[in-house]
Amino acid sequence: QELPRRFQAMMSTVAMLVVCLSSVVRADGLVDESSVAAMVKAMREEMREEMREERREQTAKLTKQEQQIVKLKDALEKKEEGARKAKTGPTHVQLTTGGEVVELVSAAGFKGLAERFDAAEEKSVAQDAEI
Repeated sequence: QELPRRFQAMMSTVAMLVVCLSSVVRADGLVDESSVAAMVKAMREEMREEMREERREQTAKLTKQEQQIVKLKDALEKKEEGARKAKTGPTHVQLTTGGEVVELVSAAGFKGLAERFDAAEEKSVAQDAEI
């Protein structure tokens, strides 16, 4: 797409140059130098404006790509954070007695179970002391 656009711009510039030169050539074949200079100056300005427009388009394209990159990075970070949470989330522990599976509990549930066990043990020690 860029090559045809540049080719079209070049062809229009060449066509303008031919028209300009043909209009300044007098009947006697002489060329008015100030008119040619003005036309060349106008053509340069037109070419500069075309280059500015191309630069604006490229800048807009780069800005859009940078925004997409930021969005993709954010999505990737969220995904990685989710994976980290999944790894550090509740895990399950099998409690066994003599090879028998007693209960399947989460790590948080295991802490609660350990606390209940300690409380029951203290209660048992207190009861033994009473007896």
